[in-house]
Amino acid sequence: MPFRYFRINGRAVDTVALFLGAGLILLLVTAGLASYLAIEGRDAARDVQRTIEVQNAARRLFGILQDAETGRSGFLVTRERKYLQPYANALAAVDEAQSELKELTKDNPIHQVRLDVLDRQMEIKLQELRETVQLGLSGNYGAATALVKKDHGKETLDNIRTEISRIIAEEDRLLRERQLVYDTNSFWLIVTIFTALLLTAISSVAAAFVARSRFLSEQESRAALSEINMELERRVSERTSDLEAAKLKLETEFMRAESLLRDLHHRVGNSLQLVASFLGLQANQTENDEAAVALRRARERVLAIASAQRRLRLTEEGESVDAHAFLCSIVDDLKTNLTARGALSIECNAEDIQILSKDAVTLGVIVTELVTNSLKYAFPDNMTGYIQVRLTQEHLGDTLSLVVEDNGIGIRTDAYKGGRGGLGTRIVDRLSAALGGDVEWLELDEASNERPGTKIRIIFPNTGEI
Repeated sequence: MPFRYFRINGRAVDTVALFLGAGLILLLVTAGLASYLAIEGRDAARDVQRTIEVQNAARRLFGILQDAETGRSGFLVTRERKYLQPYANALAAVDEAQSELKELTKDNPIHQVRLDVLDRQMEIKLQELRETVQLGLSGNYGAATALVKKDHGKETLDNIRTEISRIIAEEDRLLRERQLVYDTNSFWLIVTIFTALLLTAISSVAAAFVARSRFLSEQESRAALSEINMELERRVSERTSDLEAAKLKLETEFMRAESLLRDLHHRVGNSLQLVASFLGLQANQTENDEAAVALRRARERVLAIASAQRRLRLTEEGESVDAHAFLCSIVDDLKTNLTARGALSIECNAEDIQILSKDAVTLGVIVTELVTNSLKYAFPDNMTGYIQVRLTQEHLGDTLSLVVEDNGIGIRTDAYKGGRGGLGTRIVDRLSAALGGDVEWLELDEASNERPGTKIRIIFPNTGEI
């Protein structure tokens, strides 16, 4: 933005503030100079006035002396006392006039010297006036006239006139000097005030110009910013529309993929169901009992895998399934397909855990194998009881624990350790190892009067989402 900032010692200073500050400083300086010049002018005016007063006092003193001279002359010529009145008035006023002149010139050493001379001459003249008047009052007018004609009084009066003239001349010189000082101070006072007002006006105009330029620039910036905001809003709106369209497309594609996966799992399950049917037919036509049993066991395992495939319900990410819904649906299928006795219950208790889809089928086959094994061997002679399937988290969710437990007649666990059991046991061991887990066969309590039951626990890492 033009003219917005100045750089002073590397610091940005606002231009408007700079101009206004300069104007304020000029006003303060002007006020100081004006005060100084006003004081000087007042002193000069006072000095001029005092000069005029000194001149007037000197003229008044000489006028008083002339009045005394005139009164004496009138008395001696007319020999009438009434003409002595100016003389008497002059004698009464002369001391006051002398004191006034001394007071007005007390700060001038030159005048003080002249006043000393003037005082002596005044005393001589006044003494001469008193003597002649006294002679006239005593009737000796001839002696008085003779004393006047000696011209001593005239010489003294001329000396007094000379000293008075010198005092007035000196005051005229001082008056010219003081008048010049007064006129000079007045001139510079006017110049200073005018200059300050002019500079202040210039600063104010400059500040107003900069402020107006800034205002117009800020308006332009706001307009440009408004246009940019509108353009951004338009682009954001377009981008939002594109993202919403892309999201809708992705959701549609995901739903389509999910539908395809469900169809795929269903088709795989149906294919496995068809394989299981073939195995069942083959078992029914086989005359060898051991082969028939093996074929039927194979059929059951294929059915377990088929059930697991059909029960897969993927999450939105498509990589994990809900363990609770999946395992409990497997258990429900086992209840329907394997339990012919109503007194035997199969329970499922799985936490809400997300497990990878690739591990879900493995868990389903393990659960099917263990539950089927319990149904066949834990409850002979149609015994009643229960089978429990539990899936829980351990170690803050880092590992999962699968437990299949029954309260049947129990087994000897050493017969199953190390893969020494039958095919089903080996399948469970291999599938557990594929999950990264270990199978625990709990020891029997042969001294217990109660049925000891069987408990198999598999601990494996949690690779899904909690």
